Amino acid sequence: MAEKHDYLAVILVGVGSTWGRSPDKEKAIKTALRVYKQDAGSVFVIKKGDPVTVNVVDVAPHDEVWWDNRGVYAGDQKLDREIERVDRVVP
Repeated sequence: MAEKHDYLAVILVGVGSTWGRSPDKEKAIKTALRVYKQDAGSVFVIKKGDPVTVNVVDVAPHDEVWWDNRGVYAGDQKLDREIERVDRVVP
């Protein structure tokens, strides 16, 4: 049976963040970039082609997760997962 994935892609913005989530890593990243451009673009000047770092982690099998400056959590349990940093540009 194939391993199931659930990717959380987070872009840190000031003291907040934007994010995307999907079983497909690229879709999670693209969603985070789209939301970043829409939401953060109302507060910050964001241009097409601007570089951005997307933090990506597989959070399967957890439904409810949260993120802070110390890592990714499911409830009060810190998930011991590597956070991949992916450099992209704003579409």
